Amino acid sequence: MKPSGPLKRTTPLERKTPLRRTSLRARRPKPVIGTSGPGTPSAQVRLVAVRRSGGRCERCGCPFTFFVDDRSGEAVFDFDGHHRLLRSQGGPDLVANCAALCRTCHSRCHAYPLEARALGFIVPPMHDPYTWAVILHDGRTVRFDEFGGYDECFEPVDAA
Repeated sequence: MKPSGPLKRTTPLERKTPLRRTSLRARRPKPVIGTSGPGTPSAQVRLVAVRRSGGRCERCGCPFTFFVDDRSGEAVFDFDGHHRLLRSQGGPDLVANCAALCRTCHSRCHAYPLEARALGFIVPPMHDPYTWAVILHDGRTVRFDEFGGYDECFEPVDAA
């Protein structure tokens, strides 16, 4: 067998249709307002959570920023709805399972899960978010109820 070199094309490559340029913005999918994406609480649950928190992060107490969305023209609070019983562990999309957190605190909850569990912002698997207490930024120990309010409780948070 003879050693062979690189293959040479006998005919030039040609496209049947010309290439079209599109901007990156046109290729991005547009968000749908009012529906829940994977891992995010629904719009209704988020709205109840931000009303319950009084427009403040339930962990650190910083006020949420408020802006108007350019695309929809709707008023939006810049916060994250955090599932206390994580979705990966079967956490439901309910008000008692959703904490209104700023982006920094939400990231911190996932980066330091033991600290978040001690404060009640992460509920262990197989536990009920209704019965798992939370220590808020102002030091109160509460439970989130199903109607978007707080139930004051005085027993310490179980860090099991």
